[in-house]
Amino acid sequence: MIKKRIFLISTISLVVVGAVTAALLVPLLNKPDSSSSKQSSSSSTLSSEPSLAETFTITWKNYDGTVLEVDQEVMHGTMPTYEGATPTRAQTAEFTYEFSGWMPDIVVATSDATYTATFDDAVNKYPITWINEDGTVLDIQELAYGALPAFTKETPTKAKNAEFTYTFSVWEPEVVTVTKAATYTATYTETRNNYAVTWLNDDGTLLHEDLNVPYGTVPEYTGAVPEKASEPHRTFAFNGWSPEVNAVVGDVTYIAVFSATFKTFTITLDLNGGTFNEPETLLTIDVIYSSDFVLPVLNTPTNSPFGGWYYAGERIADEFGDSLTNYLFTEDITVVAEYFYPIYTRADLENITNNLNGTYRLMNDLDLKDEEWVPINGFAGEFNGQGFTISGMTILTYYESVGLFGEVDDATITNLTLSDSLIEFASPAQPGNVFVGGIIGSSHNNHDLMLSALTNESFVMNVDERSFGYVGFGGILGNYESTGGTTLAIIDSLNASEITGEFYESLGGLVGRIMTLGAEITVTRSGNSGKITTSLYTGGLIGDFYDTNSLITIEDSYNAGEIIGLAHLGGLIGQMRLFDRSTITLENSYNTNDISGTATGIGGLIGTYSAADFAELNIIRSSNEGNISGEERLGGLVGSASRSGQRQFMPEVHISNSYNLGDITSDIRGTLGGLIGYGFNYFTITNSYNAGNLNAPSERHGELVGGLVGWAQSGGIITNSINFGIVRANALAGSIIGRNYENAVVFNNTYFTNEVYKSNGQLLPDATLGGTLVDAATIDASFFSDTLLWDDAVWDYTNINITEEIYPILK
Repeated sequence: MIKKRIFLISTISLVVVGAVTAALLVPLLNKPDSSSSKQSSSSSTLSSEPSLAETFTITWKNYDGTVLEVDQEVMHGTMPTYEGATPTRAQTAEFTYEFSGWMPDIVVATSDATYTATFDDAVNKYPITWINEDGTVLDIQELAYGALPAFTKETPTKAKNAEFTYTFSVWEPEVVTVTKAATYTATYTETRNNYAVTWLNDDGTLLHEDLNVPYGTVPEYTGAVPEKASEPHRTFAFNGWSPEVNAVVGDVTYIAVFSATFKTFTITLDLNGGTFNEPETLLTIDVIYSSDFVLPVLNTPTNSPFGGWYYAGERIADEFGDSLTNYLFTEDITVVAEYFYPIYTRADLENITNNLNGTYRLMNDLDLKDEEWVPINGFAGEFNGQGFTISGMTILTYYESVGLFGEVDDATITNLTLSDSLIEFASPAQPGNVFVGGIIGSSHNNHDLMLSALTNESFVMNVDERSFGYVGFGGILGNYESTGGTTLAIIDSLNASEITGEFYESLGGLVGRIMTLGAEITVTRSGNSGKITTSLYTGGLIGDFYDTNSLITIEDSYNAGEIIGLAHLGGLIGQMRLFDRSTITLENSYNTNDISGTATGIGGLIGTYSAADFAELNIIRSSNEGNISGEERLGGLVGSASRSGQRQFMPEVHISNSYNLGDITSDIRGTLGGLIGYGFNYFTITNSYNAGNLNAPSERHGELVGGLVGWAQSGGIITNSINFGIVRANALAGSIIGRNYENAVVFNNTYFTNEVYKSNGQLLPDATLGGTLVDAATIDASFFSDTLLWDDAVWDYTNINITEEIYPILK
């Protein structure tokens, strides 16, 4: 049998999601039973059963009726088979279709038949993309057709900028059920930003604050007009803001800006005796702060020319009236005209001899090293070094009075430093006097002398004085003599030079020799720091002092240089001889270096004090810290205090609120005292102490050694005082006084912390005690305040520790 097939291909294009291959299996036909299937030929034309030779048409259709294939002449009883392309069904938005078979089920051909393709459907899924406004992908979802998308991540955000803050609004386009792939974009609502605008004064003070100023708005200050307080030299006016006010783009702070106007001040002229060249000139001149100015030039009232204008000791305008600096004072001032000769050169300095009564001022440092200097003699004027230095002075020729100035009359010399000087010459053919000082050689014949703010540095003296008559060597002044009614004042001056002279005597760091009658002498805030090596009558401040009926005061002064010599050596004064009603007071003064001699009269403050009549020595709030050594009459404060001649009255020595810390040693004779070595004068010691150890080890003359006084000859009173030092001697010695002649000294509330020992360490038998023994370990601050009754406004004893050698100090 020939099978005829007709294939029909639909003109409809189908989108096939999956290809399905139909395996059409033709079932095996059972062969019909011959007994039942056959009919007689005679009756075949009359029978209704088909003939085995009969064929049929089998039609194959797609789901939509489209004919896919037609099979003709399909033999009866055979199983139809579809041999065309697998049927497909186009995908819709909702479904994707896959061929699943035919309907009805395929059976053997017994008649014409039509089979229709059937399909399984699957719901489609689509990608749903969620993006931010800037295109950033936030999420991608696969959702089935018909589902309603929902964004499940964190709410989208958009960074704020200076102008706006953004808040998520909706998705665009509007979210709908899934019918296809979709992209949704986040959208935002914007809110204009507000900012804080702060207005400050220029000192940081808050003037006003606006906290909600919209972006782009130009702010306005609505407070009071800013003000700035005037300063001493200028006033201020408000001048706008910094930075410049502009539209707001963020928090901003504006600071008030002020313009300054310098004040105008008045200079009042003190003519100081001078007169104007122009009679109409005003006595006041207005000047703007920080500007220069010109003041008038005056006619001088003296024999010195107009030298310029001064304020508070400073030259502010020169001799031509031109200001030396801009006006930098913050108040009205009064300037004083000064009249002097300016010294710029060596020639200017030498020209002083042409006018010895003039007023002179050094205008710059001056070096004299080019040639030997000839001392200026007879000077009776004023010389102001103005803080400058004269260096290189060399004197090689003998003069009786030797120094920058040789002999001076009434004179004032101030504000000068002398440096790198050399004075060197041998004895003259005929013996004569020699007085050598760095600044002044000598002043005698009753003259007033004012020396202030003078310093001598690097001063070398090499003078053979053994053949001379009277001598006096001093770092500042060699000799001062007066027979009545004059004054000598040394203020704020210093010798910083080392002075060496094996045979020198009457040598002092400041003044070598003083001999006066009825004078007034003061040394204030002055000192010596140079080492002195000499022979006799030497002191850190004054070497030899001979006086009658004068008033002498040394206050707030000191010696810090080591002193080495023979005899009559003192930290402040080497030797003093006072008569009549002379009084000397040492107050708030001290020595800090060692003093070493080989003979007698050596003391921390005064070496030898010899007095008569009503003469009086007062030592108040003063001290010695240097070690003392020599032969005899050695004292922490005064080496020897003796009476001069057989006079009717007894001179006195008074010591109060003072102390000695230096050790005192004699290898030969003795007479050592912690405060006074040899005390022939009547004395009083009040509120004072010694902490230096005293040593007189000689077996021959180891005697008269006392913790406070070595030998007390003429009586006295010791009150509220104590000796902390250890006394070692082999003869007469005591914890307070070595020898108390006829027990004339009275002890009131006096103590000591150590017994007296021999040089071999054994206790000295029959030692003079003169006070009460107290254990050093028990002494505390209350001992000084409650037992010794010391004034805590004078003393500082808060941190004392006697066993550790920490003693009270003066405030």
